[in-house]
Amino acid sequence: PDLQKIPVSIRNKAKMMFDAKLNSLLYNKDEYKSGKPELSYEGLLEFGKEYFIPSNMIVSVVSPVKNEFIEKYFNGFVKAGSSIEGTGRIKEFKTITKPEKIDMEGGGEQAYLYFGFQKTIEEFEKAALTVLSLILSDNITFDIREKQGLAYRMSAGVDMKKDRAMFYINMGTRPENVDKLIPQFPSFFTTDFSKIITDDLVKKAVNMYLGRMMFRRLSSINQAYYLGYSKYFHNDINHDTKSLEALKNVDADTVIAMINKYMVVQNPVEIYVR
Repeated sequence: PDLQKIPVSIRNKAKMMFDAKLNSLLYNKDEYKSGKPELSYEGLLEFGKEYFIPSNMIVSVVSPVKNEFIEKYFNGFVKAGSSIEGTGRIKEFKTITKPEKIDMEGGGEQAYLYFGFQKTIEEFEKAALTVLSLILSDNITFDIREKQGLAYRMSAGVDMKKDRAMFYINMGTRPENVDKLIPQFPSFFTTDFSKIITDDLVKKAVNMYLGRMMFRRLSSINQAYYLGYSKYFHNDINHDTKSLEALKNVDADTVIAMINKYMVVQNPVEIYVR
């Protein structure tokens, strides 16, 4: 059918159902100090008084002008409200303690599938897990999308937030492919995956990733963004640089150690909207 002739409400129903279930099962709810501001002019002013103050701001500026001159633009701000302690808020994973499975009829031309499982990880393991995620993503995507032709758009790998990681597959496909795909998902996450890991494969994955990341940081504006991002979310202006440098020290043995430690499916989260 011509998707443009299908009302948006019907066309997106399955995706909306899928996203709602995914968010409710995986993520903690966002909680703000003052709740959600009223969507009005007065509500916006009150929200600004609470949060939009100099002590709660990080300003990244790309300019040949001296810092002292730039600072004059912000010195006149009224210091209402109160300072917010800690780093920026990120969406955190819930603690998964039991298997979760949702299988629903979406009634559309597209089905949406999620399979994943959670592990508690250490901070020093994140570089190796990032490399594992790169290799895992390429392997799963090539198999499902290129080799089998069962997906057009998908993502897979290891998603990390603080001390938790989700090993996952998230994809869209046609409803008739769902029953063929579901039994395959656990087989992508086994310790046997270590058999394909070599130093050459690790080096290739790291170099390709670093190439993409450094390209994004070529402009001074993007560099300023990543410095501000590092400060906001990690309270360390050099966090981004340190994270990229850490990848260079990852070798095959380190990745294999992560596979043997974490690539065992337990308490899987399965969401299927057909």
